Amino acid sequence: MSAVTAIPDLWPTTIQPHSNQVTPKAILQSQAKYLEQRTEGLIIGEVIVRTIGQRLVHDFYLRSPRLDDYRFLMFTVIQLRHELYPVGITEEVTLYPENPAEQEEYMKKKLFGEECKDEESFKERLRQLFLLERSVRIIDSLVAQSASAE
Repeated sequence: MSAVTAIPDLWPTTIQPHSNQVTPKAILQSQAKYLEQRTEGLIIGEVIVRTIGQRLVHDFYLRSPRLDDYRFLMFTVIQLRHELYPVGITEEVTLYPENPAEQEEYMKKKLFGEECKDEESFKERLRQLFLLERSVRIIDSLVAQSASAE
């Protein structure tokens, strides 16, 4: 009898090679594809992932192929490499507040991101971000400029 067969498997049975969990990257990539479809390819959502220490940083860009591949950083999602959630979202589309009382809170969110504790809260926060007047205005502007670029 070998030592491997004599020692029982101590790992929980819940550990499987497949997971039903959806990663933040997969959610972002799906939204990028939806944006490209809605704008008929005039605006492409682009997700660039980089590693900083123990964190994964997902930058979500709006890219316009017809405008010399102009890219606008819409927001950044930050997660710990070893966990799917929570994630932080720092919004580039949010304007710096004029009210001094709001500036400190803005900077905290800008530096650390607004935390989404799970997949559902992450998707809801993205929905809210996409509905911001400034988000829609930026996309509309890029679509108009791209459509007239040919």
